[in-house]
Amino acid sequence: MLRTIYLQGNHFVGDIPVSVVQLRGIEVLDLSRNNLSGQIVFLKNCIFIAYLNLSYNNFEGEVPNEEIFRNISAFSLVKNTKLCGGMKELQLPARAPLEKKNQMSTQQASLDPPLPNQYTKLSYADLFQATDGFASFNLVAEGKYGSIFQGILSSDEQFVAVKVLNLQQHGAIKSFTAECEALRRIRHRNLVKIITSCSSIDFKGDDFKALVLELMPNGSLEGWLHPSNPKLQDPKIFNLGQRLNIAIDIASALDYLHSHSEVAIIHCDLKPSNVLLADDFCARVSDFGLARILSKTHCSSNHQQSSSIGIIGTLGYIAPEYGMGGLLSTRGDMYSYGVLLLEMFTGKRPTNKMFSDSFNLHRFVRMSLPSQVMSIVDHCILLEVEEDRNRSGTSNIAKVEDCLVSILQIGVSCSAELPSERIDARDVLIELNKIRNAFLAVTGP
Repeated sequence: MLRTIYLQGNHFVGDIPVSVVQLRGIEVLDLSRNNLSGQIVFLKNCIFIAYLNLSYNNFEGEVPNEEIFRNISAFSLVKNTKLCGGMKELQLPARAPLEKKNQMSTQQASLDPPLPNQYTKLSYADLFQATDGFASFNLVAEGKYGSIFQGILSSDEQFVAVKVLNLQQHGAIKSFTAECEALRRIRHRNLVKIITSCSSIDFKGDDFKALVLELMPNGSLEGWLHPSNPKLQDPKIFNLGQRLNIAIDIASALDYLHSHSEVAIIHCDLKPSNVLLADDFCARVSDFGLARILSKTHCSSNHQQSSSIGIIGTLGYIAPEYGMGGLLSTRGDMYSYGVLLLEMFTGKRPTNKMFSDSFNLHRFVRMSLPSQVMSIVDHCILLEVEEDRNRSGTSNIAKVEDCLVSILQIGVSCSAELPSERIDARDVLIELNKIRNAFLAVTGP
């Protein structure tokens, strides 16, 4: 059942162990920057793999044909000079080289080629047609820098979300550039997938810029936490277990951005409206218009970077140090995550009118833990617990209460005022998975 393995940057030698080769359900495998050797034909059996990084090793022999790579959204084999064959895009020799040569440009299938070269090119006319002329009935959401429309590409009948930039808004072009720069560097199952970008001229001769992204059928987390129609908030669908899974998905995305992507990336605007839900309710973090990519010189243990642009983010989710000129850091993202986690399980926005001055969502939850936890959780969770008791005739309220206390304690820790007191995404991920295992032991899968 193991799905994710990150073992990059060690000094491992020899062949990949049989115990790893036999993991048929593996989805993410990063063994880069080691001294591993041997062949990689085992990949033919990894039919679920979505992210593969074997770069900077000593693998040899033939790369499996392109069939294995069709379901991989990101992969890298660079600096394995004894590999051969495989997809033509890898630009590998048909046969293994007889002697070691300088192969700086042998493989160009890196994880971060420029958007224009890697992605399908679409014109303004293509997007105009896909969205029925950017019709109002296809409008999904509106934000500071633009609007998002749903559509269908005529070329392959693919459902997409088209984010059209409002170029009259100050900062829109900078946001577009930042999002392209971030999205071209990252690939993860819990990050929204970019299909292409479009920088063109519209039918009036005006500049036009848009991002084309995968469409998320279940909308945003915001829509489920605070539905315009209360009937949409169905406890049978958006239940406690589902919320916990979503919380884990978001933490997984942050762990990747902060510690496992090519360079550390700070999202800078994590909030429910920027978390999208696929048809299976798998969460995807989106909107990288404010993201900051940390250069290698800034990638210290604290992942900090100076900023001269003032406060960035959304009121209620902004780390307090940003308001006092503090450095941008991954810990700022963790503050936003902590607030989001508290909102997910209490149902209260951080901007609720009950909060003012120093009394905020963090303090509200902290003052209620652990004994009063059931008095502050979302009423839909309470309905779910009550329905479960009526249906089964038994009650696991005490164990569910323990689960909620543990989750909210993580939210409180992440949203601590001092950055040094916040836990990082990796530790959050570990703790939430423990909580989910305990929860499933009580309620069943």
